[in-house]
Amino acid sequence: MYRKTIITIAFTFCCSSFFYAQQFQDSLITAFKAYTSSPRETTYAHLNKSIFIKGETLGFTAYVFDKKTKKPSLTTSNL
Repeated sequence: MYRKTIITIAFTFCCSSFFYAQQFQDSLITAFKAYTSSPRETTYAHLNKSIFIKGETLGFTAYVFDKKTKKPSLTTSNL
């Protein structure tokens, strides 16, 4: 009797875990598709000089490029 109860509980646990995993996989795929729908971007930053003196003003420029088209990104608006 005790053995039958343990087997029933184990079987129920395995089945419920299996069905939950399938729902998790669907949400994982949906999240991955949403993540990859945005274009892949690369950011580059350039300083105005290679050597600085204390108290000197630092100048820099930053660019965000779309990796696929190699053109400036239209998606990113803030760095």
